[in-house]
This record gives sequence, C-alpha cells and structure tokens, in this order.
Amino acid sequence: MLSRFSTSSSRVSRIARRAVTAFTGVNENNIPIGAAWYNSLQVRLKKRLTHGLNMLVSYTYSKTMESVGFLNNQDPGPSRTLAATDTPHRIVISGNWAIPLFAHTHGIAGIFLKGWQVNGIFMREVGFPLGAPGGFYSTGIDPNLPTRPRSGLSIRVRS
Repeated sequence: MLSRFSTSSSRVSRIARRAVTAFTGVNENNIPIGAAWYNSLQVRLKKRLTHGLNMLVSYTYSKTMESVGFLNNQDPGPSRTLAATDTPHRIVISGNWAIPLFAHTHGIAGIFLKGWQVNGIFMREVGFPLGAPGGFYSTGIDPNLPTRPRSGLSIRVRS
C-alpha cells in the first residue's frame, strides 16, 4: 500500500512526514544564556530638624556585572565583565521645609494658605551617560553628510 506522502524525492518525503510542515529546520539564534549580578552598599541618613525642616542623604556604592557574551570562540561559557549600565557611585540629597507662615490662619484664607512646602532634590551619579532620543543632535547640526554636493544657488520644490 502506498502512502500519500511517498514521492520519488527523499527530501520532500522527509518534510511531509514532519508534524508541522511549515518548519524546515532549527536554528540556535538568540539563545537566552548568561547572567547578571548587582551588589551594592546603601547608606541613608535621615534627620528631622525643628520648624518643619527635614533632610535625607542617600549614598549607594555598587557594581553591576554581566556574563552575556563570549570574548573568544573557544571559551566554555560567557565571560564575566562590567556591565555597560554600571553606576558605581550615586548620591541623592533631598530636603523639605513646611512653611510655617500661615500655620494659625483659619477660615477660607487658611484653606488656601496653610500647608505649603518647599522641596528640593539633588542627585549625582557616576557611570554611563544618558543617551539622547533618536533623531536629536545636541549641537543642532545633523552629522549626516549630504548625498550630493551643493553648489551656488539651489531651488527646492515641495510636493
């Protein structure tokens, strides 16, 4: 008895016997290998002063390592390297002052004038710079060279 898949070509016969005929092969691209490590020392100093003044200082010393790529083809596993997003030092200083000027005001004026605050945050970190959004140039000049040289007078027609 002949099967409906039997043909003279062995390649067509092999593909036809597969469970899903849309797949003709297996590739090992984008294999999720690797790992990442983050270690840090975090210190926080919080002080509540008199007259509604509060201060907070936070410092983080950290190291971010990753093992996601091979340095050499013969390496048995991914190499452990410093991550591109590593920010080893970070300090944040913040403060809050509850303005006491209208603390004892009552009525309609008290509703609008009581409870105002002044807040401030200062943050500084060492590490990778913040990337500019796509298509933005800080100098305002596009670094791409023109496709054709310009000479003298040029006329542009918009459609």
